[in-house]
Amino acid sequence: MIKARQKLIAVSLFLLLTACGGGNKIQVTGNGDGITGTGITMGRITKFGSLYVNGIRFNVDNASFIRDGAPSASQQDFKVGEYVTIKGKVNPDSLTGVASTVIFNDLLDGSITAISPGASSIEVLGQEVNIDSLTVLHGVSTLSSLSEGNIVEVSGTKNANGSIQASSITLKQTAFIDGVSKNELKGKISSVDISNKTLIINNILIDYSLAMLKGFNQQPLAAGLYVEVTSNNTINGITLIADSIELENEYPRLDSNSKAEIEGFVTSFTSSTQFKVNGIPVATTTSTKFEHGSVNDLQLNARLEVEGTVNINSILVANKIEFKDTQENEQLANHNPLINPPYNSIAQDENNKRSIEEVSDHSDEGSGSDEGSGSDEGSSSDEGSSSDEGSSSDEDSSSDEDSSSDEGSSSDEGSSSDEGSSSDEGSSSDEG
Repeated sequence: MIKARQKLIAVSLFLLLTACGGGNKIQVTGNGDGITGTGITMGRITKFGSLYVNGIRFNVDNASFIRDGAPSASQQDFKVGEYVTIKGKVNPDSLTGVASTVIFNDLLDGSITAISPGASSIEVLGQEVNIDSLTVLHGVSTLSSLSEGNIVEVSGTKNANGSIQASSITLKQTAFIDGVSKNELKGKISSVDISNKTLIINNILIDYSLAMLKGFNQQPLAAGLYVEVTSNNTINGITLIADSIELENEYPRLDSNSKAEIEGFVTSFTSSTQFKVNGIPVATTTSTKFEHGSVNDLQLNARLEVEGTVNINSILVANKIEFKDTQENEQLANHNPLINPPYNSIAQDENNKRSIEEVSDHSDEGSGSDEGSGSDEGSSSDEGSSSDEGSSSDEDSSSDEDSSSDEGSSSDEGSSSDEGSSSDEGSSSDEG
């Protein structure tokens, strides 16, 4: 009965979001003292066995799941590295919480149009996608295994320059199949040619002469609008024939008095007391605490994790700001057995959902959940030992971080989750 009710809630939320237009359509209300209480958490998935985001272990037993605007069956459709939004409650220990809704929206989905010689970035539908030490690969073992023409799904965040910093890249198909495969491009319209029925998004010419318009409510196509273009056609140079164009919100909107914890880049910077992270207005005060940096380190394109409360002006007033780059680089240096040079990313194929270590200070303190043990409900996390969600990520577990991250133990590739529990290409990569 509870599960049925949760599915009904998911479908109702999906219909509500669709009615409001696509994309980052999230409004969250909440209450509580400090950063604890009901609110929103935005960041990459770092572990399974429950769901770990921003160092918080969320119980998802009764959560509803949404992928790219459509209801999803369970957490098995999600992958390590994917950037998600979690609506729910964070407990007073700031280490655990209960998720009511888990939402994933990819940033880009389509053909690789170029790969840089040093393989530090790729282009998908002409859009720059940067890869760093934390980018997780799915479906390929290394970045060099990708080729132009491959179809990939990209998750992550945008920096101040509009480039995508990938938190995960999933290989969906080796080549585009007209009428079957999909290209999905999101961005602001820079210009519209009404007579020729074309528009330009991020230097890509979109032919919308046959496209269905969604969410516009008779509002005309115009420069400055943020849209998602979907096409079942191969991109031809810089030209893409659209099947649909949907009006979306570029950034999520947070209701006043809600609690929020967001990971992302400083995308706009006015001063150290007034800036934006992932397009969300942030303010600091004399009470704001800083970790792995100081107020003087705040600048455009700094990667942060911000915790605070949204005020009546929809500004996130920060209680704490953590500088992610410095902290992650320090801790990644201590986890070489899990690192796959040159990008320190963990390569994962479609049948392997191995957890990666949460790089924030409080990821596993007090949780005792080892890296290889909490991958999925009912999955086998150790060679020779089976552990389900209830036993592997229990707070009383005796496995500590040092024992779980040794190469060849529970965290080696292929041991963390069986095919039945992983997000394979067929279930996780396809739309809906």
